[in-house]
Amino acid sequence: SSVGASETRRIGGSMDSQEPFLGGERERPALGRAHALVRRVLVPAAALVAAFCAGALWADGSGGGSRAWSRLAYAVRAVEGPHMPTAERFRNNLVFSDDFDDFDLRKWKHEITMSAGGNWEFQWYTNNRSNTFVKNGNLHFHPTLTSEQFGESFIAESGRLDIWGTTPSSQCTSNAFWGCERAAAEGGNVLPPVQSAKVRTFESFSFKYGRLEVRAKLPRGDWLWPAVWLLPKHEMYGPWPASGEIDFMESRGNANRTSGPNQIGSTLHWGPSQQENPWDIFHEEYVLPDGTDFCDEYHIFGLYWDEDEIYTYVDTDDNKVLVAKFNESFWEKGMRNRPHWQQSYSNPWAASKNIDAPYDQEFYLVMNLAVGGTNGYFNKTLLDNMPWRQLDKSEEARHAVNHFWAAKDEWYSTWKGEEQDMRVDWVKVWQDL
Repeated sequence: SSVGASETRRIGGSMDSQEPFLGGERERPALGRAHALVRRVLVPAAALVAAFCAGALWADGSGGGSRAWSRLAYAVRAVEGPHMPTAERFRNNLVFSDDFDDFDLRKWKHEITMSAGGNWEFQWYTNNRSNTFVKNGNLHFHPTLTSEQFGESFIAESGRLDIWGTTPSSQCTSNAFWGCERAAAEGGNVLPPVQSAKVRTFESFSFKYGRLEVRAKLPRGDWLWPAVWLLPKHEMYGPWPASGEIDFMESRGNANRTSGPNQIGSTLHWGPSQQENPWDIFHEEYVLPDGTDFCDEYHIFGLYWDEDEIYTYVDTDDNKVLVAKFNESFWEKGMRNRPHWQQSYSNPWAASKNIDAPYDQEFYLVMNLAVGGTNGYFNKTLLDNMPWRQLDKSEEARHAVNHFWAAKDEWYSTWKGEEQDMRVDWVKVWQDL
């Protein structure tokens, strides 16, 4: 039902609260460091001695001595080379996992904001069991209409959303772009017409180098934008994108064979300023080869990350999507395509001795289901039914949400029950000891 012009809805309080987790960075146990010393130094050294001694027993003047040196050379090559193929690395030491037998809010903290992620998306993120819940061992991200809770006149004409919150776990997490309080028709726009969810492990878990796998089934429905990604915990090199971002799975729910749920993408974001983010250097798309969609069945989305490279994959390690080799600094990579950096910017990674900076620091995990947006992810040239297609760039950024909401009957009919959900079966992270 509609509400009066003076009514303000405050979201957040004891009924909306979740148990806060007051954790910090995960410290590697001293025993783990000692074990790593044994595995990486003492064990190979013992192998060298064993190889030499075994060969020396044959050094009888009949050519056996050459076998000893051959064994020694083989052992040296084994120690000098990689510890193991990357397909086998980061498999034995599980450091984080969730099978979603229940919703462990000590691991996952909700984003609560209307800030639209910098992409002017059309949803707002809540901590509401209508939008995130566990069912049959899956974490569901389920978008709903804001009007179902508050009424259509509230979001279009008379309402004001106040989500500042009253408890630590219900507080608004970002006030950027009027993210914590907003009124209908303010700036000529409706309130965010969709409620959805975004969760992160910022407070509970972060890691540097390892293997991350997420088994999930993606949503079907127009303008749905599922994503699993990583952000830097400490932003060692400054604000976005200087400290990096790893988007290892993004997709679209639109039924479009060239840019729909049959396709996912992986991207690295980095650069000295928001205006200089050469994401296209490390961006790849992957299309399922058998004509199916990622919303038809569950798939594993994987990320491998070490000092030498980052790569993403689908289902198996050899089915790679994006491969980013750290064979030169990111400043050098950027300068090759953007020589004006030399005059216009300072190198944000200059103080690091690591060639993989900014990807030499701890990152935390983010999972979300966004809706629409004006950053170009939903491409006008591929999606001719886009409600805000006819707007020029400046008008699109200001009022696209109004055109999206006006076309509700068209896109909402494609959202059907659990098919509109991103369903996550499990999340696992492995690292070396």
